[in-house]
Amino acid sequence: MAPQTRTRSTRFTRRGAVIHVVAVLIAGATVVWAGITSVLPSSRPASRKLDPVVGRLELEGTLARIGINPTNLTAAGFTVNQAQTVAAAGAASVRSRIEAIRVADNLLATAQGEYARLRNLIQSGRATEQDRTAYAAARIAAAQARSAQASVLDSLFQAATTDLPAEPVTELQVLRTNSKWNMDAPYLSVARTEAEWVALRDALADNRISSGLGATPDPRGQALLTNVNADPMVSAARTNIQNNLDGVTAAWNQAIGF
Repeated sequence: MAPQTRTRSTRFTRRGAVIHVVAVLIAGATVVWAGITSVLPSSRPASRKLDPVVGRLELEGTLARIGINPTNLTAAGFTVNQAQTVAAAGAASVRSRIEAIRVADNLLATAQGEYARLRNLIQSGRATEQDRTAYAAARIAAAQARSAQASVLDSLFQAATTDLPAEPVTELQVLRTNSKWNMDAPYLSVARTEAEWVALRDALADNRISSGLGATPDPRGQALLTNVNADPMVSAARTNIQNNLDGVTAAWNQAIGF
């Protein structure tokens, strides 16, 4: 009878773990949905508390996360007046939705932290069966949190660029999408394959390092940079920055309210 008792206990423990995971998933989904709907105008109550104070660093940092800053606005071809409109609308949107932004960020950080913890346990061979079950749930929760954060940030971009000419808005979206490559704005103004991004990144790095050392850069990289710099989109973005960045920056500073 003793072995039978242990089997029943194990079964109940596993069942309890599964129930716990399901409960976590339901709670997580509820929070995620709340994070998404909280940024929609229809979800706002008629009477609400004043928005928390948002400092300049947080405001500009949040706008930069969606590709909106003076350099990108200039590179994308916005006029000074258009850039001021984007900056004012973006700042107002951040201030009105800062609670949703912070909740989404915290939810994602927590979900990713738990996912990483369980993954490390599994990779180290120290995970229990319950850890493995929880890992599957944590992976789903992290994906949900990532989607919720993306929804909040997308809503900010839309609010900041509504009713503006399509061409510069489209180019700003290209800059936003390519920002993960961490290059100067003119280079981010063109869509590329991953292989093309890697080659451009390496060519820029070789050029920078060679210049610092007083060495001759790789001719293949130099040929690539010559072609890239001759691209009409890259050239136009660079010209826009050279001619208009000061005016756009002044309009930005006035519009964001600091």
